[in-house]
Amino acid sequence: MLKHRNLVFFLLPVAAWTLMLLTFWPGLLSYDSMFQWGYADQANFSDWHPVFHTFLIWLFSRIANTPAAPLFAQILSFSLVIYAILSYFQSLKVPWVLLLAICAVFILFPLNSLFVITLWKDIPFSLAVLMLSFCMLKIVITRGQFLEEWKNVGFLVIVAVCVILLRHNGYPIALLSMLVTGFVYRRYLRMILI
Repeated sequence: MLKHRNLVFFLLPVAAWTLMLLTFWPGLLSYDSMFQWGYADQANFSDWHPVFHTFLIWLFSRIANTPAAPLFAQILSFSLVIYAILSYFQSLKVPWVLLLAICAVFILFPLNSLFVITLWKDIPFSLAVLMLSFCMLKIVITRGQFLEEWKNVGFLVIVAVCVILLRHNGYPIALLSMLVTGFVYRRYLRMILI
């Protein structure tokens, strides 16, 4: 069971990046962002931008018809990933103060603060790649035992599928990660292939 103090790894990024979102309301949008926002607003799912990302924008914009809605979901997602990673390292007995410092550096790094409030497919794609990397790290640390539970394999597959769906060129990363994992940890190859 994770300690309640680890919630700070989730709450600090949410607070800091929500403040950034409020400062740059309704978020940072490029030409591509506005083009994709128009697609999502009209429920026009074209392959010009990844359909899955356009669908996510459309889905979260049903809550509030503003780019800030999918951006807030992006903030929550990134904060949850930070929480999961740092909490895992805390369970490995990494000093909590060091993890808090890492969390603060991650939050205060200017590019992270700006990108997390930018409506680009590259941002959730980066989140999916980070999560895939974290899963790979857990596989290595546990010497493959992470793959013994179907829920972990299922989660790994969901993350890999997100990597594929969030960028047109995301499939080599996911495919190679799964193939290398299956090759290195052959006794789990059947589970990975299924």
